[in-house]
Amino acid sequence: MSPVRSLRSRFSRPLTRAGERSERTSVDVERPPRHKCYDARVQVRPSIKLVIAGYIASVVFAVALIILLLAWDETSPWKWAVLVLPAVAFFSALRRHIQRRLTKLTIEGDRLRYESGLLSKSTRTMELFKVQDVRVDQSLGQRMLNTGNLSIETAGSSSHITIESIDDPQGAADHILQMARASHPKA
Repeated sequence: MSPVRSLRSRFSRPLTRAGERSERTSVDVERPPRHKCYDARVQVRPSIKLVIAGYIASVVFAVALIILLLAWDETSPWKWAVLVLPAVAFFSALRRHIQRRLTKLTIEGDRLRYESGLLSKSTRTMELFKVQDVRVDQSLGQRMLNTGNLSIETAGSSSHITIESIDDPQGAADHILQMARASHPKA
């Protein structure tokens, strides 16, 4: 028996009440190391945090307006027209939600693919080893929400991709650079 296996089985047995090791052993399973890593296929999408905040704000605004209008004694039918404002806020959040679902950056193998659009779809595919610069831009509000804009530049004159308002942009940027270094052909 190897020394590593004997130590593993010796310390994997649970303690009994008297502090002795019981004879019951756990099954030794060789597992790959767990990293804060992603699968072979990584997808980056814009954050849903602002979308949810928009939905909540529009509903709270609508409820507040309804309570205010019910307390108001005027009988004009036009007083209910102010409910258009929360409806506009709701549809703005809905538009942002749909736009979020239709924009994605996928890293699969040694390629980087950016897709956007609903009726007319635009797809850009780049070699991952050609990534030269990954930039993160965060406003104060984005820093508070841990979101930001991710810009990727590759070797070429017009190879620039920007995804706005993604979650953990610095982690995504570090992961993309790490994968780009790993896929770089050895000279």
